[in-house]
Amino acid sequence: MSQNENLLPSPPKSYFSAATVLSLFTALIALSTVTLRLIGDIRHRQYLNYWGLDADLFPKPTDWLVINGYYGLFEHFLRFFFALVEESLWFGGAIVILSFVVSFFRSPMGIIWEESAWFQRRTEWFKRLLRNFFLTTIFLFIILSAMFFLAGFMVLPAALGDASGKAVAESELEHYRKGCAASKKPCVELKRDGELIATGFLLDSSPSYIAILDEQSKKARVIPFDKIELVSARSMEAIRSGSSN
Repeated sequence: MSQNENLLPSPPKSYFSAATVLSLFTALIALSTVTLRLIGDIRHRQYLNYWGLDADLFPKPTDWLVINGYYGLFEHFLRFFFALVEESLWFGGAIVILSFVVSFFRSPMGIIWEESAWFQRRTEWFKRLLRNFFLTTIFLFIILSAMFFLAGFMVLPAALGDASGKAVAESELEHYRKGCAASKKPCVELKRDGELIATGFLLDSSPSYIAILDEQSKKARVIPFDKIELVSARSMEAIRSGSSN
């Protein structure tokens, strides 16, 4: 080996290997799946609770809950984005305040005390007091921030699912109030042995039960799914006219 080869710099060590990145990515996917499932489950339960129905009668598989949670998260993202656009003035004010905070930490009273002439003119005990006070404040801020974000992480999925499920139910209620004839949401007819049992809007179903909002009573009903025939109340002509509109 020549002397020039010994002088060649060694390649920089990578702090994140491919296995580490893959492990982090796998953990992130697992955490996201659990979070989406939680949001989807709470969203489904809140939706049925809005109509006064027992969610345990309508169990859903995991993939359905994950997709339902994704829709709930996406809806709240859109609401947050549009609210941010509408409140752009407040958002701009928050940026200005944050700029002042950053400027404070770069002032003689801020984080670079050691480089300021003001700090150098202070006595040693006062310097030590300021350092300890600043470090204690930073430590408490980090602890409180960690507790806040941990609490937010635990509460946020439940809050998102709860609000999203209620919002979906309220949105559908506006269509249901118009009745089967005028609503864009199709009604269904429940028949047993050819006899009409009920007519209304389909809320949910499971292998054992079906839930509808009865058009006559204006109340949610749960009917055992035993020899029940579910027929769409919308005719072919109505479907064609609706699709053309």
